[in-house]
Amino acid sequence: MRRSWRLSVACSPERASASSLKPRRSWPGTEPSPYFAVVGGAILGWEGDYPEELKRLASSLHLQDRTVFTGHTSDVARWMAASDVVVNASEPEPFGLVVVEAMACGCAVVALAKGGPRDVVEHGHSGLLCPTREPPVLADAILTLVKSPDLRMRLGRAARAHIEAS
Repeated sequence: MRRSWRLSVACSPERASASSLKPRRSWPGTEPSPYFAVVGGAILGWEGDYPEELKRLASSLHLQDRTVFTGHTSDVARWMAASDVVVNASEPEPFGLVVVEAMACGCAVVALAKGGPRDVVEHGHSGLLCPTREPPVLADAILTLVKSPDLRMRLGRAARAHIEAS
């Protein structure tokens, strides 16, 4: 069994990155232990100090040694491809580009059952959809994938096939 797993989230307030880190409270002692990649950063100027808020949150959750903050990067696909799970808890999410990109990379996706992701992800077939971005709800979906590598791989393969067929 692997000793760790990797979870990627997008770094922006509207992508609800904090909601993706907070579920960690719901799985203390979970093995394998998670590593987090918060991909992206403030580039438009309206984000304020959100990246710094996320770093403080990671520290308060004792995740600072298990969390990478990439800052702005043009190599998002590489980070997604290296991830076991990609979480997008964005609300609203009119299209869901992050979700589509993750699916194209063959990643298992956890997203909200709203907006674009609801139209792209078939719950239980090409990803997992959550009715809300409350940390316990996200934690349940994430843990389902962590505890079932077969499901995670099946969802990732189905997600990629769905995007390639579209």
